[in-house]
Amino acid sequence: MAVIKTIEADNHRITIVGDDIIRVYSRGDVTKEGVESVFHEISLIANGKKMLMLIDPTEEKSMNNEARKMIKQLGEIHCNGMAVITRKDHIKRIANILIKIDNPKFPLKMFTDNTEAENWLKSL
Repeated sequence: MAVIKTIEADNHRITIVGDDIIRVYSRGDVTKEGVESVFHEISLIANGKKMLMLIDPTEEKSMNNEARKMIKQLGEIHCNGMAVITRKDHIKRIANILIKIDNPKFPLKMFTDNTEAENWLKSL
């Protein structure tokens, strides 16, 4: 699928490809301010409508606790579902357990495969 629009926002690349999934690629150190910047751009793109998000943090160096809390808080406002990609299966399994414990108010799941993540989001 061809890229329709790409936006750079504070160490993140936001990509729209026309399948109702917003893709966010994180790079470097992820901060609360960076997360706020990404969700601000997404709210502008979506005109206030909740969106499906696929997050690829494979180029991310670190994420502080404030950023994690902000993702949950803003995700509850702006997301109908969020899939996060990891390259390591054991990280996926541990994270999915922690997600169940944390219990966000929107569907959130870790994946090791992009296509599987996209299909899950489209099923929501």
